[in-house]
Amino acid sequence: MEKVTNTAKIVVNSKNDEDIGEVKNTYHAVIAHINEVNSNGYNLKGNVIEFKREVYPLLYQHNDQSIDGLIGWAKPYFNSEEEIYEADFGFYKGAEKLEQAIADGAFKEVSVSYYVDKGDFNDTFVLDIEQATFAELSIVSVGADANTSITKNGLSDELQNKKEEAIKNARKLKELKEKYECI
Repeated sequence: MEKVTNTAKIVVNSKNDEDIGEVKNTYHAVIAHINEVNSNGYNLKGNVIEFKREVYPLLYQHNDQSIDGLIGWAKPYFNSEEEIYEADFGFYKGAEKLEQAIADGAFKEVSVSYYVDKGDFNDTFVLDIEQATFAELSIVSVGADANTSITKNGLSDELQNKKEEAIKNARKLKELKEKYECI
């Protein structure tokens, strides 16, 4: 199982929390599209991300090594009408500075992490993901492409090695074909 991340934009919503009698901001983000190759060569082959529970941790910069990195909650889901993954999220008490930074525009993106349970590189070295398990959602400072919903991805070391090996093998195969086609 390989862990990968995607970065996406944040949308602010206000909602009245009747339990505590105050208006709180909640947030929303499109976190992934299906059947589209993103800028780092990942392709979710349909509704393939499994959610093992309803609520997940919202972290700051993927900091899962300390309780201080836990800043809120996230509720990811698949929107079958638009064929996208989305998440609603909010902040715990103590994360007010980060929430204010979002309101001020200092943070505009989130990054989703999921484990790739099943997937292979195709002939064009795109990672076709057939099964994945959602891990967490993080507030991040910088994404790679502000014009798209998914703006940044990262391959784990093991997946990067597999991709490089597939490219190397494809080059060798091409060289062999060229060599023996001339004979």
